[in-house]
Amino acid sequence: MDFLGALLEEKKATLVQALTGQTDIAPAEAELFVPEAGSAVVDAVASNLGELDLDNLDDAGNIASLLGKIDIGGLATRTGLSPEKAAGGLSAIMPMILGFLSSKAGSGGGLMSALGGLGGGAGDMLGGLGKLGGFGK
Repeated sequence: MDFLGALLEEKKATLVQALTGQTDIAPAEAELFVPEAGSAVVDAVASNLGELDLDNLDDAGNIASLLGKIDIGGLATRTGLSPEKAAGGLSAIMPMILGFLSSKAGSGGGLMSALGGLGGGAGDMLGGLGKLGGFGK
């Protein structure tokens, strides 16, 4: 399993619980939302490595920057949520996802190395996300 797939598999229950506890997203919706949101966050990180403070990935400045780079409407469409729910859900779990990335990959060079296999985007890691959501084998 790839880096992101393994990370989200390990932390999925925690992320789903945070979504259902902090937002009005239902458990079934959260199960679908987590892999899509994780993919969107990692893709945004991988595409903007040069603009982020990699030693403090989950700080407020990085979160604000990354939220502005994610297509909330597309995320909403892919997950069947309203744009408002998708934005709220992403805001609720993005700090956690970034924290998990930092703790697993390390800061700075470790994170760049872990995400470097993406070829400039998260495309290579998305297969594991589909499996997490029950799409694929």
